[in-house]
Amino acid sequence: MNATDRQLFRASTVVILGEGTKASFWQSSWVQGQAPMDLFPDPFKLAWRKNKTVKEEVQNQNWIRGLWRMQTVTEMANFVKLWDIVQEVQFNDQPDSITWKWTEHGEYTAKSAYNARHTVSSMGSPFGRRNRTTRKTAVGTG
Repeated sequence: MNATDRQLFRASTVVILGEGTKASFWQSSWVQGQAPMDLFPDPFKLAWRKNKTVKEEVQNQNWIRGLWRMQTVTEMANFVKLWDIVQEVQFNDQPDSITWKWTEHGEYTAKSAYNARHTVSSMGSPFGRRNRTTRKTAVGTG
């Protein structure tokens, strides 16, 4: 899966945190349907560990490692916004779940992925640059 496919996957899914053991802290769309890497690109660039789960990063505030290199007011403002979001995270004993935005029932279908790719392609989005449909993957891998 290339960067375009991962971006389309993030834009097409909503992750609901449960245990936080499957969703990727930076790359899964667990913050109001968006991934922290898309909402806060400055902290993401500075972060050291970009493939850890939400639980791994939230425990002991591990997600802030590397962010001490912030140099601009914008970077610091984004850090504070993300900090506030992270403080509200509450885990439960359910597995993380994922909902596909392109179907009424929230489940992935190849047809809906094809339609999504070609719909955004017709709008001039970078998602349409490749002529390949995305496939459903496990939470945290996309």
